[in-house]
Amino acid sequence: MTEYQEIKQILTEHNVLDKSVDEVVVLGTDVYQDIFSYYMNTGDMPYNVAKGHYGNSDEWIADKIYELKILKD
Repeated sequence: MTEYQEIKQILTEHNVLDKSVDEVVVLGTDVYQDIFSYYMNTGDMPYNVAKGHYGNSDEWIADKIYELKILKD
């Protein structure tokens, strides 16, 4: 499956396709954790971002979801 399909599936499983990116990408939520795990497992998220050494993982994930244009703005 493509990145788009994988992320859309995660969002569908959590019933948040009608939410905005800001409502979905919230630290500590199950949907955030599943998306974070996806990007860690694929190796797409830089290690320093995931560990909080350079940038924030939630902002990085929000940017990726914006790029995919799955959710409303």
